Amino acid sequence: MEAFNSIYHANWLATGGSKGGMTATYFRRFFPDDVDATIPYVAPNDVIDPIDSYNRFLAKVGNDPGCRTALKAIQRDALKRRGELGAIAAKEAAEKGYTFAIIGSADKSLEIAVIDSYFAFWQYQKQVDCATIPPAGASAAAVYAFYDKVES
Repeated sequence: MEAFNSIYHANWLATGGSKGGMTATYFRRFFPDDVDATIPYVAPNDVIDPIDSYNRFLAKVGNDPGCRTALKAIQRDALKRRGELGAIAAKEAAEKGYTFAIIGSADKSLEIAVIDSYFAFWQYQKQVDCATIPPAGASAAAVYAFYDKVES
């Protein structure tokens, strides 16, 4: 807020989805005079407590055990091939002028994406999208494209 106020002098709108929606909601709660409106698209009230609703969600979503197996298999495969996939990520980032300065490296970015992918797949994809999961051993380009779709 302080950084943007020096360059942006119009009214503020806080918005976001998922953790961004939660952030917008909490920002409005704690700094109500700093924004003119708040539109959280999705805003889980995710707090640190012993209740883990994410694992409950993952235990019940989808009705195809083969899909779950395929997702776990491609995760293992991707992590075993991190050099190959990290090279694709680094090349794509360089072409777009991006860096991994905040995260630390292409390898760390890949690891985060792969770990998050199981939840992201079930949150944003449909059951029919199980057919798009590449098998372990698929080309690095196909595996990278899958993660790029699921994580975008």
